[in-house]
Amino acid sequence: MIRIDVRQLIMDEVVRIGKTRPIDSIQVSEICERCGISRTTFYSYFHDKYDIISQIYRKTITDVMGKSDETVPWEKVIGKMLENVKKDEEFYMNAVRYTGQNSLTEMMLFHIYTSYVKELTRRIGEKPGNDLLFQVRYNAHGGTGIMLDWISTGMVEDPYAVAERIFTCMPSEMKSYFS
Repeated sequence: MIRIDVRQLIMDEVVRIGKTRPIDSIQVSEICERCGISRTTFYSYFHDKYDIISQIYRKTITDVMGKSDETVPWEKVIGKMLENVKKDEEFYMNAVRYTGQNSLTEMMLFHIYTSYVKELTRRIGEKPGNDLLFQVRYNAHGGTGIMLDWISTGMVEDPYAVAERIFTCMPSEMKSYFS
């Protein structure tokens, strides 16, 4: 018996649809129909279509972080994340066009901030202090903005060049933990 990963099936279908048109035009009923599932099944995996977008993004990013450790230069980690985003270029370009509640922009900022805090906590062995958390918040806003600009302008620049610039602009105390 073949077992189907329904969560992944739904996410893959949303990426396929999202490559052809704006995310806000996708309906849950369409996703269900294309996946051959009921709305009840859909809602057992996701809160709404924006939850899917969030999970797609998190999976794109966390797959890279899960395969990296302190020996991998941080700018390479960021570059690999951006390279993964670029693999689904049309999807992400359509996803960033939606700016309402639960937008990819909000999700990216939250995820980048919380990921940095988690990684810093792991690297220093305790929760970062207020000054370092401020640097993380500052960097998360700047990095998110740069990533959004890069996505919305067609991802023309090499992902690793963008990553190098993001890393170069990282506040010095924060950078010392990622060098």
